[in-house]
Amino acid sequence: MGMSLEIKDIKCGFGPRVVVNGFNATVNSGEILCMLDRTASAKAPFKTVLGFLKPMGGEILLDGKAINTLSRKGIR
Repeated sequence: MGMSLEIKDIKCGFGPRVVVNGFNATVNSGEILCMLDRTASAKAPFKTVLGFLKPMGGEILLDGKAINTLSRKGIR
């Protein structure tokens, strides 16, 4: 059975500065997500999904479970 990563209406940025607001994506097993941006603000959603930045809003779900409720081991 495949896994799915769902990003719902995420808001993220650096410090108090919001650089992405309202980002949505769904990625299933075997799919690849690529974001390109001239201003490098595309890094913020990826850093947020990876846990390097705390989301300012929205939610990230891994197989329907909020990622912030899972342990690092559970995410792996």
